[in-house]
Amino acid sequence: MTKKKQAHLDYWRARSEAIFRYVDQTDLDVFAELSKLYTEQAVAMQKDLYQFVLTYAENGQMSYREALERLRKVDLSDYQENAKRYFEQAKEEKDLELLERLNEQYVAARANRMDLLHLEMTYRLGRLSRTLQGTFETYLKKTAKYAYRKAMVGSASLDDVLLKALVETPFDGQNYSQQLWANTDKLAKDLRDVLKCGFIRGDSVKTMAQDIANKYNIARSRAQTLIRTDGTAIVNRAAIQRYKDAGLTYYRDSVHLDERTTAICREVARKNELKRIDEMVIGVNAAPYHYNCRTAVIPEVDESDERLDNTSDKVYNETMKSSGAVYGAWNDRNDPYSKERDRHAEMYYEQVRNRDKTLEIARVARNSSFSQSEIEKIYNHVFINEYNLHGGIQRFDPSYDMAESWRRLSELAGKNIQSHDIIMLHHELGEYLLMQSGLSYEEAHAKINQDYNYYEALKAWQRKRGDL
Repeated sequence: MTKKKQAHLDYWRARSEAIFRYVDQTDLDVFAELSKLYTEQAVAMQKDLYQFVLTYAENGQMSYREALERLRKVDLSDYQENAKRYFEQAKEEKDLELLERLNEQYVAARANRMDLLHLEMTYRLGRLSRTLQGTFETYLKKTAKYAYRKAMVGSASLDDVLLKALVETPFDGQNYSQQLWANTDKLAKDLRDVLKCGFIRGDSVKTMAQDIANKYNIARSRAQTLIRTDGTAIVNRAAIQRYKDAGLTYYRDSVHLDERTTAICREVARKNELKRIDEMVIGVNAAPYHYNCRTAVIPEVDESDERLDNTSDKVYNETMKSSGAVYGAWNDRNDPYSKERDRHAEMYYEQVRNRDKTLEIARVARNSSFSQSEIEKIYNHVFINEYNLHGGIQRFDPSYDMAESWRRLSELAGKNIQSHDIIMLHHELGEYLLMQSGLSYEEAHAKINQDYNYYEALKAWQRKRGDL
């Protein structure tokens, strides 16, 4: 392997590892939410158990046969009323999965309080599953968007139809919703076994309460495993989709080798097979190959070099930087991995923050015919404000193209301003105002793009110059 090819291979591996570092950090936030949800549910179930035993047992204990015999004689109207409410709520929310489980559990004609305690438990777990599905869906969508955007250089985003398809595609025969219900059903069975076996053995309520907590902890651990595994699946699906959209044909696995790497993934690394993108099947010829897998996919280096690093037809030279009115000279041909553009953008954004803010705003306002108040909002939005973005509460990532637009807008004479630079100001101001009205960044960005699409105008300008 040549040094150049090795360098490019290292680049693609580093790019995929950077995506997984983001996913690992996001996982921690989701794990914290899972821990909170499962703990709350465990405590609620323990309280139900204590109340149940306190009401119907003697000295905190009773045998299973005694429990059934005693419970046949008590009034069931309040529990049956609750059961009716659970059914109505599930129907109103069109939660078919929960309705199915409630129907399986409910045996009103011969019910005793043990049956109805199980019914209440089933309802609680159904609500838990519904909440978890919202958490999983949000996580998978954010991860897919991030992975698609970061898989290759250049601006790109997933449309809603494709995003939905990526998120809902099954892995190992089940999509995320089915996986969660399977985990919830296992927890429900485990809890019923705890109650039945506890009464049969004559366990104390304290022992059964601890057993309940243990079962919830096991279920939480399984949910965390699903998050890690589904996270890998959605990253690789999104990356493959980005490669496909770029016109690539082949990919390889990229295995991170260390002491934790499994024998399965070590064998994948040893084979280092070249695979076709149109034949990719998650879990078969693309990771995850096992639970908690973190193997990535990367494009075939030779093919990606040919498409993204074809510098023979237009070689960059230093004179382009100062070649005239507009010098935004870095592009996908002479900077295929965006290293120079990313470095320049980060330095330039920091430079703008360190300038005299009042003078900077006044100069851009004069050159653009926007008011100083409007430019100040744009300045704060782009360079200063922090928002709830894909990686948490943070500023927007520096953009090379926006840095170049701002540079032209803030030059003393303002002679080099392009039409897309003005469109950027309209876009950022509109986006800021929409976010202030309560829209998320994604919603505001999509809405203002209908009137002021900066990147479409930018691409048209780049095509005209021959950069694309």
